[in-house]
Amino acid sequence: DQGAILLSRVSSAFRAMNAALAAAQKPASPTSKPTAGAARKSSKTPAVAKPAKAKVKPVEAVTVDTETLRKRFANLLQAPVTAQTFAQLRKARFSADVRAAIVVLVAAAMDQLVISHRGALQPFKGKPIQLRPLVAGRPTNRGEEKLLNIGRIKDLQNIKGEIRHQANVHGSKLSRKLRGAVVSLVESILVPNVAFDPAETTSRRESARQAIRKRAQHFVKGQVLIRDGDPITKDKLRIVAAMAQTQ
Repeated sequence: DQGAILLSRVSSAFRAMNAALAAAQKPASPTSKPTAGAARKSSKTPAVAKPAKAKVKPVEAVTVDTETLRKRFANLLQAPVTAQTFAQLRKARFSADVRAAIVVLVAAAMDQLVISHRGALQPFKGKPIQLRPLVAGRPTNRGEEKLLNIGRIKDLQNIKGEIRHQANVHGSKLSRKLRGAVVSLVESILVPNVAFDPAETTSRRESARQAIRKRAQHFVKGQVLIRDGDPITKDKLRIVAAMAQTQ
């Protein structure tokens, strides 16, 4: 299932980025502020200045290289990721909201029948086509589906248009720039889940031809094969040609 594969890549990529950013967080060295002024002298017990509490806050290590992370992210997704898109995702720290929006958009797109270009369907316009499920290029135990309406199959351009519209709903919590980055990422990782199989089509056509048995046709002497005004079909021409060869 192509959709499941894409969602698995998204999960792996986000986990890797979350782990990388978490590892880059380290506590700063404790620092204390000096006490203003010297302690006043007294004949009694001398005053002791209380040291200021050390403030510790996490800072991102400078060793984390954005370009290295971007390339790793793209490799895990097996898709191109622009520097601008990655910058927005990193700024959001690959949050759960961002990941949820991407997962919903990818799942909705891949739940449909998607082909690279609808031009490939032109030879089958008005004809039923057989859908054969494959996993890793091999047939599965799932039954084939006879598709009577090829209008159910959409191309990538149609799907990308739907994604931009759906992002406004599923990414409503995100900023406009971040939502744009999510759309850009989803568009880059989507792939067709329907493809024409010429080899299988040719094989099935040949099998169908061989399955058709020739049956003999019988005619009686004097039988009229073609009446005056009747259209001359290919079948009638073959009959006449066959009878001529037997004379």
